Amino acid sequence: MIKMKNNRGFTMIEVLMVVLVVGILASLAMPQYTKVVEKAKMSEAKTVLSAIRTAEGVYFMEYDAYTDDLTKLDLDEGIYTSSGRLFDYTIDVLGTVGHANFSFTITAERLGGAFAGSTMIMSADGTLSATGLYADENMVRHTSSSSSKKSGS
Repeated sequence: MIKMKNNRGFTMIEVLMVVLVVGILASLAMPQYTKVVEKAKMSEAKTVLSAIRTAEGVYFMEYDAYTDDLTKLDLDEGIYTSSGRLFDYTIDVLGTVGHANFSFTITAERLGGAFAGSTMIMSADGTLSATGLYADENMVRHTSSSSSKKSGS
């Protein structure tokens, strides 16, 4: 008498169904994962924007003017010149010395990735705003920083 082997294992249909379910779950999770990773990268830009804002304040105390030249500020050059940086930082000085609207804005523009070209902008009072995908995804709260809140109390 010939005995049949009792084959244990998965059928091809079962394997394909598992692959299909895993693929669907991965496609649902990927956009959220991308947002979370980008928010982590944005925290770097917020830190650098705050450092530049503080350095502008120190520069103003010393020279009674703001500068749009990052190299004139008392900053570690690596934060805005390193080869692996994620953002390009620029300063725009607004108005002229002695006028009530004399101020500045600092812009961090995302380099590369899905959010390339998106910007975060910090004003002299610490207010953050955003453009591009950062604004579309509501990734930046349009609020003043904690240091400007402390100085107002």
